[in-house]
Amino acid sequence: SSSRAAFALNTQNFAVSSFTADYYLSANKEKTSIMRVDETVVADFPDYDQNHGIVRAIPKKYQDHTLSLNIISITNENGIAHKYSKSTENDNQVLKIGDADKYVHGKITYKISYTMKNVINFQDSDELYWDVNGDQWPQIMGQVTARIHVPGNLAASLQDRQVCYSGSYGGSSQNCTISRGTETSETLITV
Repeated sequence: SSSRAAFALNTQNFAVSSFTADYYLSANKEKTSIMRVDETVVADFPDYDQNHGIVRAIPKKYQDHTLSLNIISITNENGIAHKYSKSTENDNQVLKIGDADKYVHGKITYKISYTMKNVINFQDSDELYWDVNGDQWPQIMGQVTARIHVPGNLAASLQDRQVCYSGSYGGSSQNCTISRGTETSETLITV
């Protein structure tokens, strides 16, 4: 008789080598803020059969109001659709991306596109205060990049002050950099 070592696979045991988000801000005729988001998540899975894909939670509410979240597409780097299912948990749209009949190995790219409304926070001045990759990922994150695209008609209302924070939820570490460039059609803020 042969014996095989039994071990429990931990489906959280993979890394996110890069997380990039492009945020395209605009406003409709009623001056409601609209943001289109294009995320690219590159996950690095182990070579053995363990994972079917990733889970991505996106907020459906912000400061007690709906964001009118609309998922546009979820594809790979070549534009081929990934299978996914949706559920709601803690005011988040939870996307379970992958095929239950197939395992993934190595580097896999997930391009997630969606739109939201009412993303601007109205305090003493209008502000976009946004959590780029969330704080619930148990995976190690490699490079995290956010690019905020502000169209020319809104760029004049930008303040000179931008701030970025990194680390765990509630932390005040600013281990991140911000650059700002202006072209004819937009101002691009990169974090």
